[in-house]
Amino acid sequence: MDDRGGGNGPRRLSRPGGIEREDGSVEYRMSPATLFWSRFGRAFYAVNVAAIVASGDKGDPWLLILAGMFWLTFILLLDFGGANVVAEARGLEVRNILFAWHYPWAAVAGFDATDRLVVVRSDGRRTRCWAVQKANAAMMFNKDSRVDYVAAELDAFRTRVGIASDPGVSPSRRFRRFSRWELLQMFAVFPAIVVGAWWISVARR
Repeated sequence: MDDRGGGNGPRRLSRPGGIEREDGSVEYRMSPATLFWSRFGRAFYAVNVAAIVASGDKGDPWLLILAGMFWLTFILLLDFGGANVVAEARGLEVRNILFAWHYPWAAVAGFDATDRLVVVRSDGRRTRCWAVQKANAAMMFNKDSRVDYVAAELDAFRTRVGIASDPGVSPSRRFRRFSRWELLQMFAVFPAIVVGAWWISVARR
C-alpha cells in the first residue's frame, strides 16, 4: 500500500483509490467521474422538471405525475453518489443506492470484477457494488481497471483479517440513511424549484 496522505490522517492507497482509516478499515468510494455524472444528472433533472412545470397548463394533473417521477429519479441520483464499500476487521459493509449490506468475512467467499465489484457469498449469492465499477475503456479493450485492483486488495484484506470475524454473525441488510444535506435537497431544494417554476408559469398568464 502506498501512503500518500502523510501524518496521522487517512491514507489514500495507490491504485484502487481506497482510503485507509485510523482504525485500520479501508473505504472505497465512487470515482470522481462517476460522482460528477451523478451531480450533473441531478442538475439536469432539476432543470427539466422546472421547464416542464413552467411550460405546462395550470391544474394539469400530468404535471404533478411528471414532477413526482422526476423527484423519485432525483432521489436515486442523490443517493447514488453516496455508495461505497468499507472493509474492516469485523466484516464488509456495502452501501448501494437504497440498501446497505453487512457481511462477516466468514460469509464472503471471494470477489468478482467482470463489470463492477461483486461480493460472492459462501452460499453462492452475489451482491453488486455500485461504488466500484469497471471503466468502459477497460471493458472494451479487456484491460485491468480500478475494480480489478479493488477486488484483489479486498481479497487480501479478507485473508489477513477474516479469521478474526465471528462465524456466528449472519449477513444483514437495511435501508440506507440519508444525511441532513440529502434530506434538505429532497424536501426543500427540489420542491422549491418546482414551486418556483409553477409560480413563474402562473405569473406569465
